[in-house]
Parts: sequence; structure tokens; C-alpha cells
Amino acid sequence: MILYFSFLLVVLYPFKGLAAFVVSYCVGEKVSSVFIPVCFVAVFSFCCLNLFANHFSLSSFEDKILFGAGLLAVAFAGLRQEKLLFYNTALLFFLPVLFSPFQKIEDHRFYRIVFTFFVISSTYLLLENIILHPWRFGFKFIPPSLEKLGDYSGYLVSNPHYEGYYNLVDYRHNSGMGNRTGGYLGNVLAMPVLIAMSATFFYVSFREKFSLRGLVLATLGIYLLTVSMSTTAILAFLITFFVYELYFQNSLKFLLGFSIIFVLVAVLFSSNIPLAYLYDRLLNEFRNPTYVAAFIPNLSIFLKPINMLSIILGRWSWGFLEGGSTHVDLLNIITTYGVGIAWLLYRRMLRPIIILKHSVNGIGNVFSMTVLTAIICLFHSSMTLNINIMMLVTLLFLKGGQISKTSPDHNDPEFKKIIRLNPNEGV
Repeated sequence: MILYFSFLLVVLYPFKGLAAFVVSYCVGEKVSSVFIPVCFVAVFSFCCLNLFANHFSLSSFEDKILFGAGLLAVAFAGLRQEKLLFYNTALLFFLPVLFSPFQKIEDHRFYRIVFTFFVISSTYLLLENIILHPWRFGFKFIPPSLEKLGDYSGYLVSNPHYEGYYNLVDYRHNSGMGNRTGGYLGNVLAMPVLIAMSATFFYVSFREKFSLRGLVLATLGIYLLTVSMSTTAILAFLITFFVYELYFQNSLKFLLGFSIIFVLVAVLFSSNIPLAYLYDRLLNEFRNPTYVAAFIPNLSIFLKPINMLSIILGRWSWGFLEGGSTHVDLLNIITTYGVGIAWLLYRRMLRPIIILKHSVNGIGNVFSMTVLTAIICLFHSSMTLNINIMMLVTLLFLKGGQISKTSPDHNDPEFKKIIRLNPNEGV
């Protein structure tokens, strides 16, 4: 009971802002600054209780190294009073330990609970899209004003700094699109990652086992991602899509057919505002030297002796190399903890992808691909490294890793002796 209740609290944690809004509406006073921290304390307390009741183990030598590295980073964070280093270290090194008992949950139950989360999330975002852009769906009512959006978004976050701040919608350089949404997280950087993960989750589920419901959800997920207007999130999904189709499915014909259809749709609907906006944004931003420098550091930076040492041993202070941008968390992790520790972190998250390629476990494939989308979003700072995102990512790569240890290899001659009963159970 403790295991499942704690798991539900963790999965539902991103909805804390909505819960705060409902409670505030009922009591007639804004309680987000108190309610949301209480939610965090409750989830953390039950996870610690679950850790005590169901135990955890640093089963591998790599797990022990990463746990020790996390303790070292926390010590540096305390000495230097670096809140960002402490925060990111907790997300990367300690959440896997705290959530390790959840690997005991049965695969199909684990999948169904996460599936339900993504369905609720996508339903909310669809309703939000209808309210913010009613003309797209044939409705004629007037969408909420900026003031009302600011008031509403203030209920979704606990930091008083965001009171009245329009963090629900990013109007994308005054383009009038108003599409990149902070959703129920009230965060325009973190929410697109969750949208991209939803699209990947539904799409891979549909490809693993065809169903009409799966087709509808995959279509909805891709639509919500397209109108999210987040370049990083959309590119992360597309890269995941190509990896899955080429690496997992070996479906070159399907990939070519999809690409042709996509190009035709893009040409026929070239006046489509989201597509035209994304194309224009990519074209213009990569002509901007400042923008390019923020994401693609000058190679000469890596040749400085102090920076070469930082890459090898780590700076143990959050951020990029001296004289470079700190806008790419994929690189920040390497320069902060050193290339060896970073390699172990990425290896732990990506290992299921390598192992499950030769398996018949559809659930494992869904989880590993969804994690890949989130990892690619690390290319942009403050997107994946958010507690709401990392809690879900950690659950998925831990479960994916556990599945990969028990999933048979269909290329193994011994596997032919095994009776396969519903290999896609739960999907």
C-alpha cells in the first residue's frame, strides 16, 4: 500500500498547481504559496517512508559511484552556497535512489498509471488550447485577457515573484501566436518537455500495438506538440521518432512514406501559421550570432588548459566552461561533474535503449523512447532539469532499466525455446 500510494503521489505531483487552484477557489483565498510546498513535503515524506518500508539497494558499482559523486557535489554546493548546484544534483543523483523501490511495481500497472497521467495532461492542454484559441476550433467566444491569465497562472506556482506574471503563455517575440504554454506547471520552459514526452509516449505505444485509441492519442499528442511552438521540444520528438523507426523498427519504407506525406502537408499548408512560424524562427535565429553562440560554443574554448581540466575532473560548480555559454545543460552536466561521472549518468538513462532493441517488451520500448526525448531537451537550459520533469523521467528510466534486465533477446537462439505469451502485455 505504501509503495503504490507513494508512486501515485509522485506521478500526480505535477498537478499540484491545479490542486492549489481548486483549493484556493473553494476557500476564497490564494493558498498556492503554502499548499504547493506542503505537497512537496508530503510527497517527499511518503517516498522516504516507502524507502524505509520497501528498501533500496545500490545494486551496481556504478550506482555507488554516482551516489558518492552526488554527496561530493552537495558538499561543494554547501560550501559555496550554490543553490542551483544543489538542486540539479538532487535531481540527477538522489531521485534515482529515492525512487528505486518503484521498480517493484508490475510492468503493466506501472504503464497504466503513467498512461493515465499523460491522458489527463493532454486533455487539460487540449482544453487550454480551445480556451486560448477558440477560433481554431470553430468557437466564437472571446479568450481570457492577459490580466486573467496572469491571475490564473499565479495560482499554479508557489513563488510570490510570479504573482501576476504571464507565465501561462509565451507570446513568442510578439508574433501574436501565444502558443508556447506553461500549462498547469506555469512554466513555459518545462511544460514543452512534458508535451514532447506525451507525444513520444503515445506514438511509440501506438506503433508497438495498433489500436484506434492509440491512433487518436498519438495524433492529439503530435498536434499539441506542434502548436506548443517550442523548437527544442519539437526537434527532440522528431529525433526520437527517427531513432525509433530506424533503430527499433528498421522500417525504412514507413519512414520514407511518412517523410513524403509530411513534406506534402507542409507544402500544401505552407500558410499554416505554426509551421510557417517555426520555419521562420529556425531560419532567423540561426542567422543570429548571439543566438548561435548561446547554444554552440566556440571550439577554441575547449583548448584552454583550465577548461580541459574542468571537462576531465569537473568544476563542481554549476555552469559551462570559462568564457562560454551556460545555455546547454547537456554540456553543463559534463563540465560540472566531469566527463566520467557525466558518462555514467547518461549511460544509466540510455542503457535501456541499447538493450531493448533486441527485446520484445513493448512497455520497455515506450519508456526508453520517452526518456530519450527528455534527454535531448537537455540541449536547452532549465527545460528537462525541472523537478516536475525529472521525477517522471527518473521513474521511466529506472523502470526501463529494470525491464531491460529481464527482457529476453529475440536474437538469442535460446529465446526460441521460450513460449511467448502476449509479449506486449500492458501495451
